[in-house]
Amino acid sequence: MTAILPPPSAWQPTIDSNADLFSDLDDGARIGIARRVDVNQPGALMVVWEAADGILTARERPFSGYRDAEVDVLLVADDEALDSLSGQLAADALPAVKQLVRRGNIVCYVLKRRCALIAAGYEDVLDTIGVPFMGACR
Repeated sequence: MTAILPPPSAWQPTIDSNADLFSDLDDGARIGIARRVDVNQPGALMVVWEAADGILTARERPFSGYRDAEVDVLLVADDEALDSLSGQLAADALPAVKQLVRRGNIVCYVLKRRCALIAAGYEDVLDTIGVPFMGACR
């Protein structure tokens, strides 16, 4: 059975329960979530968490490829990850996201330079979801 990408409304409780973590993100900061099997398909959709006025809101957007995704960070999840997360999104699924990133069920693509992400408030966010974020800004 193929897992579905949970809709934005399913992700919002996890976002809301971590409001303090996301409050430092600059307006326009975006984290995308897509299904691994969809990313090479025309008409694919992703869920985007977008920051505005200190609040993160989940929305559905078309996924038009990695280069044109218009997100800072893209989480690409396999079906096992999405099945695992689907029952945890009503509360705080970020610990599960971190575990799935570490296991390789979710691949994190950092699509902006490290310095730009730090300036936009991502450092604690990336640490919380288990993304190694090392090296000097140059």
